[in-house]
Amino acid sequence: MLIVKDWSKVDMENPVDRANVLDCLKRFLNIGRENPVIRDAIQHFGQSGDFPASALDIMKKYLLTPEFDTVYTEIFNILDMTGSNRSGFKILDVESGIAFNEVPVGQKAKLYNMWGSEVTVDFVLYAAGLHWHKTLFDDKEYWTLEDNAAVFRNRADYDRAYAYYSLIEAIPPTYDLAWQAATPAAMLTSDANYQAVRDFNTINLACSNIITRLRGKGMGVGMKSEFLVLVPHIHLARYNRAMGLYNAGLAGGAFAGVQYKTSLRYTICLDTTNVIYVILPKQKMMGGNRMNLTPYYKTDITTYSEMVVGWQRFGGAIGDITQLVRCAMA
Repeated sequence: MLIVKDWSKVDMENPVDRANVLDCLKRFLNIGRENPVIRDAIQHFGQSGDFPASALDIMKKYLLTPEFDTVYTEIFNILDMTGSNRSGFKILDVESGIAFNEVPVGQKAKLYNMWGSEVTVDFVLYAAGLHWHKTLFDDKEYWTLEDNAAVFRNRADYDRAYAYYSLIEAIPPTYDLAWQAATPAAMLTSDANYQAVRDFNTINLACSNIITRLRGKGMGVGMKSEFLVLVPHIHLARYNRAMGLYNAGLAGGAFAGVQYKTSLRYTICLDTTNVIYVILPKQKMMGGNRMNLTPYYKTDITTYSEMVVGWQRFGGAIGDITQLVRCAMA
């Protein structure tokens, strides 16, 4: 998608044209971002010296941008607060005092209170800059302009995703789970299914632990709850096997090793690749986007460039770490 349909008709000295380019850039930076939460910083890049000599060089190369994924949007409950006037949002760490008891005829139902603490997540303002050297306009190197804007946007996407995975990786080891033993206990380490059995035993116990710890907290967690298993992408084959896809004859008949409602999610954004995470998604795992990546534009006469600075506000937090279990793989 082109940011500007016909750059040759743009006069960057004309205030109207400059305003139109800024509006086009703003729409381009936020395509498909109805509910984004931006990373705590977007790296500063795109100085004039980064540009190639000719648009032909750009057309012959791939965009060297980091890859990212959007699995985090399935894990976190992301609030679109771009139309609000709030400085943040709150996660209530509420203890449920509700219980159902028998009410004798003629008596009143007992009333219960809700109590607990609040966690306030502030929206923080961040910025990054992009320079378009004016010689690109002078020499009609319009593809280079488009290319750098795409890199800028893609970097924002990557850093946004990385922020959420960093929240997950930062949870304390309070509820970490060791790699569980194989069943039966006499199973040999040389058995073809040894690793898969230990893996799905670990996932089963993690799901059980989450249900137990969240019981009575008012989240409606139970045997019908659906869990996500977040796995570093390099272990795709291993955990496909552990989830029972290749264990049809393991215990006779069609045996699925994982007994809870779970589904795998693979990511390339985890820094630590020797653990997995079993997660009850959404609930108190929350994020909020106050302002999308918004560009502001001016001429920098000291560098003979058109300078665009993008600003954004966001926040995110995990309100209850008992929704996650970090599981060892060995």
